[in-house]
Amino acid sequence: MSSTQKYVVIGKFGKTHGLQGWIRVYPFTETVEAMLSYKPWYIAVKEEREELKIDGVHPHGRAIIVHIEAVNDVDAVRYYTDKEIFVLHDQLPKLDNDEYYWSDLKGLTVVNREGVELGVIDHLMETGSNDVLVVLGKKKQHVIPFLREKFVLEIDFDKNIMIVDWDPEF
Repeated sequence: MSSTQKYVVIGKFGKTHGLQGWIRVYPFTETVEAMLSYKPWYIAVKEEREELKIDGVHPHGRAIIVHIEAVNDVDAVRYYTDKEIFVLHDQLPKLDNDEYYWSDLKGLTVVNREGVELGVIDHLMETGSNDVLVVLGKKKQHVIPFLREKFVLEIDFDKNIMIVDWDPEF
């Protein structure tokens, strides 16, 4: 597996299910179907990614129950509990120019229009009305609504920065 490949987290393994090697999966995608459409899945093993082959799936509310090929008992499947599930970034559908995957925004340096560095995007949250950027600064954490033109003014992936209209005291 090439270390230059970019991976995106699409879900996480939960608790084991039964005695035959099944395990619960919590999708981070909008729908369970979207998560199941991405193949193959990978998990992180040290600095590398290990490919998984899923040979069984059962719906389970907002979660799903899956069986990993050649993992046939509860003790063996425990290894996967709480591990994140990745896919290659290239597997994701292409987006329009003003659309972004959260994973593309993580790590960007956030600077306000006056040039004050606020920090780095750590993660995003859904709030119902709009997504929110969580920016970790040296002295403070900023929670900035991801609203284009109102707070998020520019995103420059070449320079690895996002310019926002935000008071550093907030």
